[in-house]
Amino acid sequence: MRKFRPFLYASVACLAASASAQVEFTARLPHAEALVCESIPIVVTLKNERSTALASGGTQGYTLAFEVTDAQGLLVHPLPDARIVSPAEIPPNTAVSFTNDLLQLFPIGRYSALSVRARLVVGNRSYVTDKMFFDVTPGGEVARLQAHTPAGELRTYTLRVLNRDKRDRLFLRSDNETETACYGVADLGRFVRIGRPALEVDARGNVHVLHLSGPNQFVHSVFSPEAMRLSRRTVEGDVNAVRLAPDGDGSFRVAGEGRIAPRRDPMVEPLPLKRGL
Repeated sequence: MRKFRPFLYASVACLAASASAQVEFTARLPHAEALVCESIPIVVTLKNERSTALASGGTQGYTLAFEVTDAQGLLVHPLPDARIVSPAEIPPNTAVSFTNDLLQLFPIGRYSALSVRARLVVGNRSYVTDKMFFDVTPGGEVARLQAHTPAGELRTYTLRVLNRDKRDRLFLRSDNETETACYGVADLGRFVRIGRPALEVDARGNVHVLHLSGPNQFVHSVFSPEAMRLSRRTVEGDVNAVRLAPDGDGSFRVAGEGRIAPRRDPMVEPLPLKRGL
């Protein structure tokens, strides 16, 4: 298993070289581990310290590229329609941060251990960051449900757990079994491992998830069959009372919210009386 630093920035050599060209360049991965089909953001910051604007492209402008390698050090070729997002122009004495999704640029799902570095070309100079390592994992599955959409397509919905920043987080993954396609992975937030999260599909094909996120605190999330978030609501209630229940209109509601049992203080037995002789 690889060991990671939580944040990896551009190397000192890269910063020193780019500073001489009046351009600072850094890149970082917010997370060193991601679920299969989950977005993998990479954040790039460009600071233009020149007195003139820095344009994208052209012989005197800048271009940005990402180099992804597998566990054997072999380059991973980008997807045919991959397009890197970058500002068309950076004004003088201005720093701009922007994000690209590596999942949209490379076939990430075929690998489990990868590394990435960003390369910046300004005019006839080239700068590169240190490699940033990350893992792609299926996560721990805690619930699974298959259901048909109103159009008759068979979908598989799974709830998966991944530990980030020393806390468990719950994710919803949506797959189309007919086309063997993954619609995406949604982060549902912090997850407390008490009881089992509820996973239901209503008559409209929408997905309902109810999970414990803190002491007497639950999150009710609703997603479309295509894994688009429709709503998210935090409710309070006793862990033994809060549940998903039919609402009588083909969907689900949260039942038992607001009922929190009072804490039971331990009974203190009185000391026996001492009677004098």
